[in-house]
Amino acid sequence: MDYRSPIARRIALCLALACVAALAFFVHRSTRRHGVQTPNASTAATMNAGDAALPIDLTRDQLTQSILDGLRKPVMGRMPSLRDVARVADQCGPIVAEATLQPETQAGLDQMAQDEGITREDARERWVHLQEADLLLESGGDPDALSGAGAAGVAQWMPGKDGHGVFPTDLPASRLLTSSIDALKRRIAWMEYWSRTPEDARAPAPASVGPALTSAQAASQLPALRARLEALREQRQRLDPRYDPRRAIFAQTNYLLNLYPRFPSADWLFQAYHGGEAGVQRTLKKYLGSAWPGSAAAAIRHGDAGSRLSFEQVYLTSEPQRHAAAFSYLYGRGDDHRHYWWKLRAAQEAIALYRRDPAEFQRQWESLMPGRATDALWYGAMLAIPSTAALTAATERGELTSLSGVPGVVLSRPTQPIVARPEARGALALVAGIYQRVGGNLPLTLGDAAISQQDAVWLAANAPSPAPAEPPEPDIRPGGGPSADFNAHTTGAVFDLERPSDRNARKILEYALGYWKDRQVLWWKEERDGGVRRYHVAPNPAYRLALARIGATEAIPATPGL
Repeated sequence: MDYRSPIARRIALCLALACVAALAFFVHRSTRRHGVQTPNASTAATMNAGDAALPIDLTRDQLTQSILDGLRKPVMGRMPSLRDVARVADQCGPIVAEATLQPETQAGLDQMAQDEGITREDARERWVHLQEADLLLESGGDPDALSGAGAAGVAQWMPGKDGHGVFPTDLPASRLLTSSIDALKRRIAWMEYWSRTPEDARAPAPASVGPALTSAQAASQLPALRARLEALREQRQRLDPRYDPRRAIFAQTNYLLNLYPRFPSADWLFQAYHGGEAGVQRTLKKYLGSAWPGSAAAAIRHGDAGSRLSFEQVYLTSEPQRHAAAFSYLYGRGDDHRHYWWKLRAAQEAIALYRRDPAEFQRQWESLMPGRATDALWYGAMLAIPSTAALTAATERGELTSLSGVPGVVLSRPTQPIVARPEARGALALVAGIYQRVGGNLPLTLGDAAISQQDAVWLAANAPSPAPAEPPEPDIRPGGGPSADFNAHTTGAVFDLERPSDRNARKILEYALGYWKDRQVLWWKEERDGGVRRYHVAPNPAYRLALARIGATEAIPATPGL
């Protein structure tokens, strides 16, 4: 057999793993009796000690802080975060501050000050910080931002009279200009790429860009192209004010502060702006049920046994078996919507840190390995499993264990063994345990877990890869970390769960994943793999030993309140 062929390599992998299936089962049984072997010294030195106790019985304040800490990476640890935070703080912030001085915004600020027992000036300052954070989340302060739904500019306004009646636009002309602007930006990107990249190291450009130029030719064209881009942007702003940062921010400030009497709390107000006013009304109605007082304002002011009802309270107490209607609605929407208020607070903290100490902001930004996912942050320093033979050897040594037999979990490939590190088995057991405790009665399907680097390279090389419209980005690694093509499956520490086709099972699974993610016991994201939608799950190495014990014993700890 030619082991250089892709098919033969896949067959070889399956045969090799099949040969160790029985051994993997034996190892799993052995670890249940004698404990789990820890990683080697070189690996352990790159991870947390791993002996932290699981954070289960947290106070409300502790859980809130855990959620906020978990959002630092997606808010301030992305590659564009340094640029975006600086742009919002330095360019958008002064416009927001000026916009709060409009006469039509003063009633809203006065009402906020009265509700919170602070002065109008303090309310104004607090509002500026909230709106800046919203701009960071919505657009990163990019005046060219355009969402898939058609929301445009720094404040992400929809065109025309979108229910707010703010920006009637010449939409056809705006779209034509946007198409020209996007094409010009792509051409500028290729010119910049050609100007800095030697000719013998260049990736091929799409035909729409035209023939490649020498570095000198590309550099000489950039000034004129950039001037043309600015002229097109100014022309579009005149036809479509959504792309004018000043007009867009002034309109947003006016709109939101005039909306305050209907949603008299910043958390609900920004939930309404992000996810729709009707969505907030529906959430409150479903949460309060027969206690619905007739308006969102009354529900917010008095919905918690006569006291103010916060979004935090609704989020943390809407569960499959408690406030079930609100749970079903919230988990029928995206994870971004459920966490928007928390992300807004994390964005406020990021902007405040940048203003207070830009050097410290950059240090923390780099420490989060921008451009790399959380699993790369946690496991990027671990040695990858290089080959099928190494995968077999790791299983024989007890460093990897079978993931079969976890209650409530079935394998997507029942005839093939699926192995991973012991802490991954523990994390899988925790997710399945919560899922079952709150009403999940359909089995969860486990997809991939540990694979070798050899196999990961083969999969990447054989994945569909259409020619990119944009030039390749240099593999910049602020703060270090693995390369952009890092696959955490090669560490044996992560696993995938297939997305349930049953809608209710999917909501309950996302609740179970979110329960542990909010406590930072694990991290997950939804992704596509060969057309199949999956949840990619990585256990936090800080809890490695506790998770390994759970994986070995299948003893799921009690979870208060569930």
